Amino acid sequence: MLKHHARTHELVPDRLFLLGDSAEIDHRISWRGAEDHGRFDPINVYLLREGNQNLLVEAGVALFEQTVNEQIASLIGDGELSRLAVTRNEPDTISNVPGLVKRWHLKQANTPGVMNPLDYFEDASAHYQMISFGVEQVPIRPGDKIGIAGDRVLEAVQAPLRMLSTTWYYDNGAKALFCSDIMTDSAGESREDRIVHEPVGLDTLVPYMRRNMLVRYDWLARSRLRPIIEGLQTLFDSYEIDILAPSRGCVIVGRDAVKEREAALLTVLRELTLS
Repeated sequence: MLKHHARTHELVPDRLFLLGDSAEIDHRISWRGAEDHGRFDPINVYLLREGNQNLLVEAGVALFEQTVNEQIASLIGDGELSRLAVTRNEPDTISNVPGLVKRWHLKQANTPGVMNPLDYFEDASAHYQMISFGVEQVPIRPGDKIGIAGDRVLEAVQAPLRMLSTTWYYDNGAKALFCSDIMTDSAGESREDRIVHEPVGLDTLVPYMRRNMLVRYDWLARSRLRPIIEGLQTLFDSYEIDILAPSRGCVIVGRDAVKEREAALLTVLRELTLS
C-alpha cells in the first residue's frame, strides 16, 4: 500500500498554513455521532509565519507526528520553531509535543493558565508533562498577546462557550480565530477534504450543528445560555474574522462561510437555552 502524504494547505499566502491529517470516523471517536461514521475528522495544526519567525498553534496528536514534522520541514527547512500556543491542555492539542521537541527542539508552550477545580488534575498533569519534555509552560490569559513579528500578534481571547480551561486566539495578520473545540462540526468526505469555502445553507447547517453539539455538550439542552450567547455575539462583532480555525474539524475559510457558521451557532444556542 502506498504511504499517504497529507497535503499542507496555504490558508493565507506565506502567513498561515494548515498542517496535520484526518482520521476516519468510527465508534472510537466519541465526539462524533454514528451518522458521521465512514467520513473523516481533520486534526489540525497551524503554522503562523511572518518573515523568518514561526509559531505553531496546536501540537496535534502523536499519531500524526511524522506527518506534521515533514510538513513543517517543507515550509521552514532548517528554520527555527521554538514556540507553540495551544487552546486546551488536552490530548488532541498537546500529545504531539514530544515529537515537536525531538525534531524542532521546542522550548516554550503558551497554554490556558486559569484553572478551576474541575480541571485541576488535568492541567497539573499537562504542566508536569511539559516539564518532562523540556518545554517551558507559559500560562496565558484573555487579553495577553503573543508577538509574532512586527505588529502581527496572536491575542488570547476569552472563550464564551467551553468546557474545562480553554483559550481562543485571534491572529490579526491572518484575520483568523482559533476556536478550539467549537466550530468543529464539518467532517470531510475524504481524507484530504479539510476546508469549507462556501456557505452550505442554514437549513442544512443548523440541525447538523445542533446534533453535533449535543453529542459533545448534552448539558446545553438543560442550561440557561443567554450569557454565552451574548458573549459570542460580542466576540464575533469585535473581530474581523475571515477564517475559523478549530483544533479539529474542517477549517472555515471566507467571510460568507464564516458569517454563516457564526449565525448557525447562535441559532442553535437560542433554540437550546432555557431562557
